Amino acid sequence: FMDGETCGPCRSAKTNALRLSAGLMGTGADATVSFLNCGRDTTLRSFCTQDVGIEGHGYAPQVRGYSAGDKESLSVDFAGELLYNANEVPPHAALRMIESIV
Repeated sequence: FMDGETCGPCRSAKTNALRLSAGLMGTGADATVSFLNCGRDTTLRSFCTQDVGIEGHGYAPQVRGYSAGDKESLSVDFAGELLYNANEVPPHAALRMIESIV
């Protein structure tokens, strides 16, 4: 989840998430990476704030993990597992750590 294309930390997190996904290809731990720009329009902003629980505008990027398989069977209230707090760990460092343990 990112706060617009002009958000520097969001762009960095996006680049590193793509690198993580590419690094996992063919390892049996393949990951699908998707990005949701919460600052793009009111519908997405509403989804981010009301359904996922991201507060306001100007937040740090959030990287969330979801289990493999059909998302329709998940609880409506499940907003993914927050993999790290971007206010405590820089996104590039957190994604590098995740890549090394997966």
